Amino acid sequence: MAPADLQRLPGDLWGRFRSEQNARIVKNHAAAIHEVDPEVRVGICGPAYLDYTARRGMDIRLFEPEVVIHAPMIYVVGTTYEQQIRSTCENTTAPVLPFLLASDLAVEQVFPLPDDVRLNMLATALSGGRGAILWVGIESLDGQYLQALRRSMEEIRELEPYILGGQRAADVRIQGDAGEGRAVRVDGRTVMVTQRNELSPLRWWEWRSAKGRLAGLINYDRESSHAARISGEGVAKARALFGPTPRLDGGEALVELGPCEFGAYVW
Repeated sequence: MAPADLQRLPGDLWGRFRSEQNARIVKNHAAAIHEVDPEVRVGICGPAYLDYTARRGMDIRLFEPEVVIHAPMIYVVGTTYEQQIRSTCENTTAPVLPFLLASDLAVEQVFPLPDDVRLNMLATALSGGRGAILWVGIESLDGQYLQALRRSMEEIRELEPYILGGQRAADVRIQGDAGEGRAVRVDGRTVMVTQRNELSPLRWWEWRSAKGRLAGLINYDRESSHAARISGEGVAKARALFGPTPRLDGGEALVELGPCEFGAYVW
């Protein structure tokens, strides 16, 4: 069959076959390594886990349990990075240590600013990643990038007790603002139309551990502030670990994050 015909097979049959084939190749390599030294821990540098990727030829979940470290190459920034690292951490069981971009020269047409590197590091930790591997290309990082890395690692040190050994929480509700809106008339009724959509720049995570509860938020908008409302049991006792002080209102916490701002709230 021609490649175009294979791509048109129903149910992504070709892609799923390739995923299984790639998994067998990886497992065969791991088996060969363990014949030499059974104690070697095998990690794989590959793609992030996304449903689309898994259906189109590479499902890194199938590498487990032989592969005990996932090191996906996620050379993007912003909400695209957040989506990929979150999906990888939530859909795999082995520790995730992504390769992330810490350079403005290493990957064509991707130019992360120091703030981008910091937010990528924070998104990794908030998603449950166990570390990161930095790709810097042929040049050395300048002081601003090093300061961004230092700041993120100091912040992650404060976050770790709430994440390591913890569980993702499902009983905390975080609702982002609806964005700017305007009233329109539809069949004689007034309807408020807002700018909010699935591409909202506000992202959030919730964790529960023996240390307490954690709600982490990142505003990926480079120009505008965005507000969020946090609700759930005990939220009235929330305090800011990082970011602006929450305003408590009827058992809920209201926060507003500035451009590229990170907030963490614990109780």
